[in-house]
Amino acid sequence: MRSQLLARLGPQGWLKTSYQPRRRGFLAYTSRTLEELRYALPRRWVRRVSAVHEPSGKYFLDPTPTLLVSSLELDVPSLWWNLRHESSAREFFSATRQERVRRLPRTSGRAGWMRGAALLTDFTLRLEALAVTPQPEKHWRALAESFDEMWKRVRLSAEPVSPLALASFSYLNRLRELIPGGV
Repeated sequence: MRSQLLARLGPQGWLKTSYQPRRRGFLAYTSRTLEELRYALPRRWVRRVSAVHEPSGKYFLDPTPTLLVSSLELDVPSLWWNLRHESSAREFFSATRQERVRRLPRTSGRAGWMRGAALLTDFTLRLEALAVTPQPEKHWRALAESFDEMWKRVRLSAEPVSPLALASFSYLNRLRELIPGGV
């Protein structure tokens, strides 16, 4: 999905994931105007497009849960997985976190709301960005902090579970399975 977003930004456009409290989503850099960008990005992918600094072509894209779910479901981690990710993933999946991941729901009815939406969005954005991070070690540490914070503040194992939570939990398990010999 990231590549599809990039294609809609136009030539030489690029994305950077933002984890700021009021700006969880993507910072986009493009030669397009705000109006062109709003027209180019489907509402099912981006809730809101706002100018951060329009003269320089810097905009904020607020992704929908649909976009994030699709990104995780369509990603093929085996295409970008490497030894640096494997080493960092082993650290992420400590005994405590492994037990917590094991307790996460696998299936559920479709919830119409998201429990801990801001924390879940932060965690999902970090999962989605694993494929493009130039520093996997640092990214996995931030992912661990995000997961631990979410675990402390939100009852993750309670029903119902949103589609975004299920996609994130499923993706996390797919990553765990890539570690040779298990963890």
